[in-house]
Amino acid sequence: MLHSAYIAESYTKGFSVHALLYGFGRNLIRAYARTMLRVNTSLESYIPVGPKIVVANHPCTSDPLYLTLLFPEPISILLIENPFKIPVVGAFLRLSKQISVSPGNGRLAFDRAHEFLKAGYSVAIFPEGDSNLFGSTQTPRTGAARLALLTKLPVVPIGIYLQHERARLISSSIRGHRVVGHWYLNGPLGMTVGKPLYFDGAADDRVCVKAVLEEIMKKILLLAQDSKQRIEGNTTRI
Repeated sequence: MLHSAYIAESYTKGFSVHALLYGFGRNLIRAYARTMLRVNTSLESYIPVGPKIVVANHPCTSDPLYLTLLFPEPISILLIENPFKIPVVGAFLRLSKQISVSPGNGRLAFDRAHEFLKAGYSVAIFPEGDSNLFGSTQTPRTGAARLALLTKLPVVPIGIYLQHERARLISSSIRGHRVVGHWYLNGPLGMTVGKPLYFDGAADDRVCVKAVLEEIMKKILLLAQDSKQRIEGNTTRI
């Protein structure tokens, strides 16, 4: 298990590399978005300065990339482990302080996210876990709710909307295993940032965790509907 002092020291020593790589990657994504996407964003309120827990719905595999458009400062995103296995890409993700989530070993990712937050850095989580293009029913994970209760840090909800018929199903092979994902490569993309949420309670109280998770998911889905209305209503781009 990692320790806050170690994480803080690691960030202090490697912050320039961490920030440089994050900024480089974000600038590439911004350039791509300006060319291929029609990004429409809206903020209900300010985004808090300092460590925070960002939560969002997950309609497409490309969501983590586009989420960085909203955050100039480095943010660590919990990602499935597949991209970490790709040469160069995996090294880039690790050096930019992204967090790998391995099947059956979510506790390690949770502990790493918790230590990053205690060390003063922001973390982004998709409670649905896997991408959910068609909005099918999926049981959300409790990690975001438990982190919110453990740290008492602000939770920033984000609702993402995209036109699912534009998403492309792309299959690839990573270390001999077939990996399939829905990638949103062009078209309108809506993102709505909600007001920060704050929660009190015990992280080991299942009733409390369930209530917090339900509130988080309800807010995310409402924000996603706001994004949908702007996109489908042909609202002027912001």
